[in-house]
Amino acid sequence: MLATASILIMNTYPTELEAWVTTASGERLFVRPVRADDATLLRREVDQADPETLYQRFFTPQPRINDDTITYLTAIDYQRRMALVAFTEDGEAAGIARYEALEAPNRAEVAVTVKPSMRRRGIARLLLEMVVHRAHESGFDELEAVCLIENEAAINVVSSLGFEFGPPDQGLVIATLPLNPRTTSASTSS
Repeated sequence: MLATASILIMNTYPTELEAWVTTASGERLFVRPVRADDATLLRREVDQADPETLYQRFFTPQPRINDDTITYLTAIDYQRRMALVAFTEDGEAAGIARYEALEAPNRAEVAVTVKPSMRRRGIARLLLEMVVHRAHESGFDELEAVCLIENEAAINVVSSLGFEFGPPDQGLVIATLPLNPRTTSASTSS
């Protein structure tokens, strides 16, 4: 799961990341970075989420998503922590993807959640592609995704983006994606 940060320095909201996009299935979505004022929206989405969605995202059957957690998830700096939210043409939240810096230098963890009614439309893949691109622009050298071993949909979408999986451990599998092959190969050939 994504780690917590002790200090957050807010950067300017990146309006250049706001865009209308089309998924592989033809779904038009408005994607934009998460803002602090999305806390109410996120609270409503979490409160309405089904138990399976919460379990797949937080790896526990009854996660405690208190107001501090909601604030943490919406107060991002747009560099070390980024989240993109997708909305349908009628304004319904469809999904969210994020990356968050890990303690290891130049590494970040990615995560994505799509509403059950919006799945199998290419939304998770599209959001993850956008987050991977932004992470690369922000200077990260490697990303990791942690998936429940039984979450085949997450494993398939992460795999389709080129992430490579390590062995399962305690019901989880960790996948990694190098973003700067020159850096990665240079460090392993020394």
